[in-house]
Amino acid sequence: MRKMKNKKDSFLLEKETWERKMKNKKGSEGTTWTIIVIILALIVLVVLVVGFTSGWSNLWEKMKAFFGWGSNVDTVVQACEISCTTGAKYSYCSENRTLRWDVNGKLTEAKVTCNEVVTKVPSVALSCPDIDCST
Repeated sequence: MRKMKNKKDSFLLEKETWERKMKNKKGSEGTTWTIIVIILALIVLVVLVVGFTSGWSNLWEKMKAFFGWGSNVDTVVQACEISCTTGAKYSYCSENRTLRWDVNGKLTEAKVTCNEVVTKVPSVALSCPDIDCST
């Protein structure tokens, strides 16, 4: 080990030690990119396998449901039924919910209460005789 005469020598010794350590790290950045590429390739492989085994339209519908695209009428109706069953008048009559439904191939969105769902989507059979929203 060298004998240090001043701060400059100490700095040079630290710099040499750091440079020696970094020489051994050459190429380590390549492993990070390799891992990222492998993960992306696995995701693509899974999508391809699921698409070919269950059908592409089925996969697309699952992706739309998972990411929140498309209609959410069933989800809103289920939440409204729970509000009705538990007798939650405020939740059923006053709480606005974002409702997305398909009208002639076009996605329509509106903020509605459970009481208004039937007026927006007439095909939904939702009623709650136990809760009176008029009062």
